[in-house]
Amino acid sequence: MRGSHIPKIAIVITDGKQTKSGHYTPLATASKLLKDKGVQIIAIGVGKIRTAVDYTELLDIASANEYVYLTDSFEKLQIPGFARVFRQRVCQARPSVGR
Repeated sequence: MRGSHIPKIAIVITDGKQTKSGHYTPLATASKLLKDKGVQIIAIGVGKIRTAVDYTELLDIASANEYVYLTDSFEKLQIPGFARVFRQRVCQARPSVGR
């Protein structure tokens, strides 16, 4: 049984833009379901920082601004410095209650 002191965390890795053709759910609406259950969402946008990744959409996904990360390649996710900072941030996450 999961203790209440253990944070619930979801990590979303995306190419940075929601596909909006056809029927889709706005990102803020989709992520709210998890946030309301106390899940802390971390959003990682992978792609050309200023052109491909929509920072506003990452903010809609993430639980807080400090849970948004940007990188221009999947390979950089494996760099020890990035991984260390990311791991520290995740390990500092605190359990949250629904909003």
